Amino acid sequence: MRSMTFCVLSAVLSATALFEVSTSAASAGDDLRNICTGHEIPDENYCDQPYVVVTKDGNWLCTLTTGPGHESHGGQHVVATISADKGRTWSKLIDIEPSRMDGWEASWVMSLVVPSGRIYAFYDYNGDNFRSYRGKPVRPPTLLGWYVYKYSDDNGRTWSKERYRLPMPMAPVDRTNTFNGEVQMFWGIGEPIISGNSAFFAFSRIGKFVERKTEGWFYRSDNILTETDPKKIDWQLLPDGDVGLKNLAFGEVQAEQNIVALSDGSLYCMYRTQNGYPCHAYSRDGGHTWTMPEYTTYTPGGRKMKNPRACPRIWKTGNGKYLFWHHPHGAHKSAYRDRNPAWLSGGIEKDSFIHWSQPEIVLYDPDPKNCTFDPKTGIPGPHLGMSYPDLIEQDGRYWITETQKTVARVHEIDKSLLEDLW
Repeated sequence: MRSMTFCVLSAVLSATALFEVSTSAASAGDDLRNICTGHEIPDENYCDQPYVVVTKDGNWLCTLTTGPGHESHGGQHVVATISADKGRTWSKLIDIEPSRMDGWEASWVMSLVVPSGRIYAFYDYNGDNFRSYRGKPVRPPTLLGWYVYKYSDDNGRTWSKERYRLPMPMAPVDRTNTFNGEVQMFWGIGEPIISGNSAFFAFSRIGKFVERKTEGWFYRSDNILTETDPKKIDWQLLPDGDVGLKNLAFGEVQAEQNIVALSDGSLYCMYRTQNGYPCHAYSRDGGHTWTMPEYTTYTPGGRKMKNPRACPRIWKTGNGKYLFWHHPHGAHKSAYRDRNPAWLSGGIEKDSFIHWSQPEIVLYDPDPKNCTFDPKTGIPGPHLGMSYPDLIEQDGRYWITETQKTVARVHEIDKSLLEDLW
């Protein structure tokens, strides 16, 4: 492990629970926007989408995709880890799905806590172990298969043995995909949200391997918040019809949809393109229909907001306002790069639309060489830049997680920065 020491914390978990403590350079006077001051989240080498929920016992549960190799290599699986001290230290990794070198990869996990305290984890699972097509190997075998979920009734310490498959009837994007519908391709980056008595989460279906001809889809459940039998959970796949959320004028890359709920129950969706701008859209009827996606603007009809082919993440905070993680520049707009620094814009509602502030830097890596791909291997060398973040809000304080693909961290955010944005 990278610069890790160990201690025992028995008060909350168990008398034998071994926690890994991340060393941090943070001290009085340090710039907390420098990612080196954050606390590391444990992983096996590759690490992605370190998303955190606050469990019923007040601890943090981080679920993430990890593996011993690089992204989408053998052994990739989904895990959980628990922090009892707001991200300073973390438990050993807990398998949601085991790491297997013979296939059955599990990836891109997102979690939901329902009122009873039960936690559901949703993720891609290569349930048919699809590894070849017409005699040629399929690499990587991680953005395809089944959409499944497991649950935990003990705040993430153990997970159901049985996994449950989400319904995903074939759509045109599946039937005409690279594999002629023999397998479905998809992934999600936006954690589930609760609006009224319903839960929603967004994901992207893929028509062309690896990540092209994408479009946005949404799962909605009106009984998951109260139903105790996971087999009886109802699911609606939205929008209505057989075509997902996209605007053909913006090209083949329209993916990584994530949503928030407005005060009137409307849904707002943000997603990435490869054109240098993210897109946004609104639903006024619970996800059944959506406005035609447009490039995201600071205000309705206003100036466009920039972002390369990187995750444009949005959150709604406890005060009813919004935050938007992005990289507001036009450089290398179609490439998976230039994710340093990371910026936040603040959002407020006006007449059922979100108005965004000018951005401010929230995190940066002081060494820009850490944020590029190795041109020979295509592997981040050593870090691509910060992405796939999550926001944690507890006791009037705010934290953000992020990953550089081989190291993930958690950072407390200066509350005054957010207040200034709003």
